[in-house]
Parts: sequence; C-alpha cells; structure tokens
Amino acid sequence: MGQRIVLRLAIAVGSIIVAIVVGLILITIATSAPPMLPAAPSADPNTLMQANISRDAGAASTDIAYEKLNGTQQNGNNCGHHGQWALVINPQDVVGHPYAKFPNAQDWVRAAELIVLARTICPSPINLVWFGHDPLHPTYDRWGTLLPFTITTRINGPILQRYALGHARQA
Repeated sequence: MGQRIVLRLAIAVGSIIVAIVVGLILITIATSAPPMLPAAPSADPNTLMQANISRDAGAASTDIAYEKLNGTQQNGNNCGHHGQWALVINPQDVVGHPYAKFPNAQDWVRAAELIVLARTICPSPINLVWFGHDPLHPTYDRWGTLLPFTITTRINGPILQRYALGHARQA
C-alpha cells in the first residue's frame, strides 16, 4: 500500500514537472518571436514603421518617414513607386558643440536595420540625411544621398556608411 502511494506521488510530481517545462517552452517561443507586420496592404507605411520601432529606444530616436512625391495618390495603397523613405541618421547630433557630429558606427548600424525594416514595409528608395561638420565644406552641416531600393537587399552599417559617404552631397 505504501509503494502505491509513493508511485502515484512520483507520477503526479513528474506530470507537474512536465507541465511546467512545456509551459516555459511555450512562453519562451511566444515572447521571442519577431514582431509580425500586419498584412493590410492599404495600411499607412508610417504607422507600420512606428508600430515596429516603438519598442526600441535607439530606433525610435532615429527620424524615418515615408513620403509621397508630387502629391500622388495610389489607388487603395499608401505605398508605391511614387514615394520614398526619408531617414535622418543622426537627428540627435544636429546641435553639437561647437559643430554637429558625424554619425558614429552605431548610428549607421541602426540606420541599416531601419532600412531593412522599411524595405519589408514598402520597397522604395531611401533619402538619407545626416549631420556633421566638415572643415573642407564649412557652408552647411547637412549631408544627404539617395539610396536606391536595389542596393538595400544586403545592407549593414559599414556598407551603408561606405555608400553614403561615397555619394554624399551637401543638402
């Protein structure tokens, strides 16, 4: 009789342990999945972007917005070939002492991550803008370049920085 109670107790404890492990696995899977983009084709690209970066303070501090060019309207879709993303890489460095600072490596990496996200939301060119004082070009600290959609497929921070600085123009 005592062995039966011990056996039932062992089975009960084993069942509880299995239930706890399965629960922890389910919680881990549910909380570690990347955020899913809503499948609504007519959703505003800016709303989708803000929903995806709102949890990341670094990304949220970067200024990115989708702009329609020439006031064109797409039929039922806010994303199309008549628009572009506008990305300010280092808006926090506009006011420097005594001059604006160029973006650092972390700024370029964060911008590249946002470009990848923007590409999934709305595949369009990206107008990059950054601030930095260059004594060789002292007239203005605002720099920019247009990043074609075709080179955003395998973008990362160093590649973005090389491309942008190689095609930079004072804006």
